Amino acid sequence: LIKSKVDILIPNNSPLVVSCLPFLPSNIKVVYIVNSDTPRVYQYVAKHSDYISRIICISPIQMEKLGNRYPELRDKLVLLPHGLDVQEIASVSIYEKKTLQIGFLGRLHDGHKKVLIIPEILKRFGGNYNLHIVGDGPDKTELLNLLDKHNISYTYHGFIKNKDLRPIISLWDIMLFPSVVEGFGLTLIETMQYGVVPIANRLEGITDYIIENGESGYLVSKNDISSYLDKLNKLNNDSDLLLKMKRKAKTRVIERFDLSKVCNDYDTVFREAMLFHKPPTNKIAVWKPYKEYKPSILQRAINRMKLYFGN
Repeated sequence: LIKSKVDILIPNNSPLVVSCLPFLPSNIKVVYIVNSDTPRVYQYVAKHSDYISRIICISPIQMEKLGNRYPELRDKLVLLPHGLDVQEIASVSIYEKKTLQIGFLGRLHDGHKKVLIIPEILKRFGGNYNLHIVGDGPDKTELLNLLDKHNISYTYHGFIKNKDLRPIISLWDIMLFPSVVEGFGLTLIETMQYGVVPIANRLEGITDYIIENGESGYLVSKNDISSYLDKLNKLNNDSDLLLKMKRKAKTRVIERFDLSKVCNDYDTVFREAMLFHKPPTNKIAVWKPYKEYKPSILQRAINRMKLYFGN
């Protein structure tokens, strides 16, 4: 860092990296980006907070939890979400088709993303539809087997790089988002920018920050299957409503998550960080390894129950 003449360091969530923060030269400022909603990450941020200039939260729930757990951090917190370059996206329309195009984009992991609920929803949906799955993960085989078992029409696209997503996602009407663990919900805005209407599990301070319920998408409480079906039927039976919400979804991304605005906000944060005065640099002789956060056995049991029952 010294040889490269770095001005600002954005550390990752590594015990070794966190342990080094008090030993950086005073001219190297630290800006932390909180990338998930977990106690482990919150402890990373709070451990050597005196040496951190600004703390960027990508969703409101992080602002709330960090501020409540560590009140001394509140003056350093700033809400700055992810952004997308939305300048070249075509206008939204409904293609001449009778078949609803439903998609899922993300990691195929039931513990965090609850992907195995998708067959349970669609086997009860009476409309004409095609399901598109983009992603990979440990529960891929079980998910595809369940779709086959229930005779659900689907196309599995596998993992696709971001630059190649547009031809696929731009044809979707709806995205199902049953995730129970998120830091922000990037795949929501990645699909909404193309006019895809999300039907998402309500995660306080995350999905309800991105989606205006009933306007740019729908929020479902505790992954209730009947609620998913109700929203699917509404959109399938009312093409005017579907088109209105597709346009609203795109507008929502442009207004709140346009990359140019996000970059301007980052510029402000970095300029403020350069004015921050850190405590004196510690001598390397007092360095100690960072002790990783580990929840108690009881807390781990509670966390597993939360995941199992969808938060």
